[in-house]
Amino acid sequence: MLLGLLGLTCLAVAVGAALWFRSARTKPEGPAQQDVPPPELSAGPYMNAQLDVGYVGSETCRGCHPEAFAS
Repeated sequence: MLLGLLGLTCLAVAVGAALWFRSARTKPEGPAQQDVPPPELSAGPYMNAQLDVGYVGSETCRGCHPEAFAS
């Protein structure tokens, strides 16, 4: 029984290593995603569609949208 458990452990380690090496090998090579400039955003009525907008949190929205905040 101990030999069977050892065999299953070795098999699990081998499968995990094979999957890890396969995923490391299949990553695309070339420029990193952050090297690609973001697309230009069109001017529109939405103030949060600009590149310099940060996260303000849900408490900021509570005053104007109490029903949505409650849900």
